[in-house]
Amino acid sequence: MTAFQYKIKSRHGRVSRGIIATDSPLDARTILSTKDLTLISLKPLRAWQRLFQKIELQPQEILSLFNSLAQLCRAGLPLREALKALEGDSTKQSYQPLVRLLEQGSSFSTALKQSALLTNELLLSFIKQAERSGDYPHAFDQVVSHLHWMETLKKRLKKTLSYPLFVLALSVTLLIFLMTFVVPQLLDLYKMSSLEIPPMTQALLTVSHYSPPLLMGIGSLFGTVFLMGFILVNYSRYNVFLRNRFLKGLLKTPLIGQHLRDILLLQYTTSVQALLTAQKESIVSAMDCAEQNLHPSFFRSLFRQPRFDVEKGSAFSEALHTHFPLPESILKMLQVGEKSGALALALKHVTQYIDKNLQDSLEKFIQRLGPLMLLLVGGFLLFIIGAIFLPLYGGLGSLEGL
Repeated sequence: MTAFQYKIKSRHGRVSRGIIATDSPLDARTILSTKDLTLISLKPLRAWQRLFQKIELQPQEILSLFNSLAQLCRAGLPLREALKALEGDSTKQSYQPLVRLLEQGSSFSTALKQSALLTNELLLSFIKQAERSGDYPHAFDQVVSHLHWMETLKKRLKKTLSYPLFVLALSVTLLIFLMTFVVPQLLDLYKMSSLEIPPMTQALLTVSHYSPPLLMGIGSLFGTVFLMGFILVNYSRYNVFLRNRFLKGLLKTPLIGQHLRDILLLQYTTSVQALLTAQKESIVSAMDCAEQNLHPSFFRSLFRQPRFDVEKGSAFSEALHTHFPLPESILKMLQVGEKSGALALALKHVTQYIDKNLQDSLEKFIQRLGPLMLLLVGGFLLFIIGAIFLPLYGGLGSLEGL
């Protein structure tokens, strides 16, 4: 299928934009041109546009949509009528293309994916289960519950890292300001005076002279590296080898690599546990869906071989531990769950255990990082202050000698 970017106008005059995936432009026009909709424009979505354009609904928008759908379906409204009701209440998002796909016989999960409103395989699997059982409100509650958990995890990580990043940014800004505007003015006065300039001040003079181009060069380098890494990790289709090498190196980085592995394991085990609990499907199907929920593809490859081993008859804990080494405590919990036939419950305990350990390790990391940052920044500030005041101290000593 080809993705198309569309712009439509409802009969009430509201203009909406979105993405739809169809086999041809004609199919897209058929879906989007109705008595209630006027198609304004339809263009193929270019690869570079994915870098800058929001494609899928944001987490808060998904939460709002499925919360509302769960309430409306519990009130007795059919799914299509519930979407039409939300269409009337919404001021930003148009669900008319989604309704049209449902009217043409598409399943709700297929319509969501085809209209690019939801592409997360784990969340779509909850909806596919509802399509088989008919219990849409329960599936929508599962989507909301899982999204709440993911958003809570993201907020905790951001909250933990925000303080040291703020201190680092403030310190760097202060140093740049001092080296660019304050220090050169003071040192120019020393140059014009007859004061003897000590080696420390000479060193500061040299650093101050080269600091503007040096800072611009370092900033440009970091910006280029960040942009290249962002493109390689998220959107590269032609540099898979470089992207995989970058991520592989990131996993081996001290401290950062271990935390990244913990986050991956937490996301994977949470997905497997949710699928086993909700769908009562085989462990292989749950592993496959949880694997598809990891991005980018390099992270999925880390859990692909364990799934192959389980398909051949290996135990889940053994296969996972062989290719993605687990702490002894987690391995024992999984083995107990397999022996007792309660793997889903064991995975729930494992996710709680990993979540708690991850939070504790991040807090310890920040506690160690804070003093180190203060030491480095404080040492450089002391160097600047010493270099500025040493000539004054020497000049006062000369005056006392007279």
